[in-house]
Amino acid sequence: MGAIIDFIQNQQRWLLIGVPALILALIVFILRIVIARARFSRGLKVLYQDPDLVPGFKARYSRTALARRSGLIEKIVRKQGQEIVPLIGVDEVWIAALRVRKRRRDFLRVLKYASDKGLFVCFLTSLERKGLAPLLLKWLEDTGDFLPLHKLALAGMGEPFNGQDAYEIFKQKLDEIREMTGDPEWPSRYFAAKILIYDSDDRSVRALWDACDDAHPLIRKTVATEFSTGEREKLYTRLNTLAGDDPVAEVRQAAWKRIYAEFEDLHSLGEKSLSEEQTFHLLELLHPDSKEDENFALGYLSSNNLELRFSAARFLA
Repeated sequence: MGAIIDFIQNQQRWLLIGVPALILALIVFILRIVIARARFSRGLKVLYQDPDLVPGFKARYSRTALARRSGLIEKIVRKQGQEIVPLIGVDEVWIAALRVRKRRRDFLRVLKYASDKGLFVCFLTSLERKGLAPLLLKWLEDTGDFLPLHKLALAGMGEPFNGQDAYEIFKQKLDEIREMTGDPEWPSRYFAAKILIYDSDDRSVRALWDACDDAHPLIRKTVATEFSTGEREKLYTRLNTLAGDDPVAEVRQAAWKRIYAEFEDLHSLGEKSLSEEQTFHLLELLHPDSKEDENFALGYLSSNNLELRFSAARFLA
């Protein structure tokens, strides 16, 4: 029993010594945090008066350090001005965080302080996190732009996105989106086409038929890949035209792939009356496992056109 009492008394003495030490360590830790925050705040505020000090500041604080101090940066920016955000590169930090974590607070930071760079990232995030879509819509309405979706489309510069999800978000703005199909800026026309593909209104369908002849290849490729319509034979004919005549290989390949995937019952190479250019294009697209394609290529092995003969031989090799 005496040994147990001695043990308890020893533990009590160590606790009396340890507790103050623990409190002291905690105080030191908190002081370090306070001092570091104060030093960071002073350093950031100085940059407003002397932007030449930005390189030194960025060398001292990594992207991770800036991310940890995002709340403090926002607090200072609200008082001092947001011109410092791109200078220190924290806009890129917030955009990168939004791409990965898709958090509401990063979403709002990017919209407020980094929309010039990160607007389309916010749009892509809203397609995945539908709860953020109303925030994006409100921001677009509050910009004061006559065509806010035009601004969003230009921010994307042809970056791919889920058109069906975008349609669900913007289906109340389809009139504005249809107007974008005639925009001189191709990213705007591409953005509109990706969304209108999921709209059955006759006006949207007409715009998509016109998009088959758009000046930009990404738009023609998008329509060739995704556009569906009840006018199946008309679509097959248009895809055939793209496969044989389009000047861009990626568009021809997209149209040909679609034909083989969905229109085999209508497709026949034997019935085609082709120019030399169309023949050359199709010889580049033939499927090695298709007997009809093989026979088509065999027919050009004795062609007087050496380029066609070479293309046919290369396919059959």
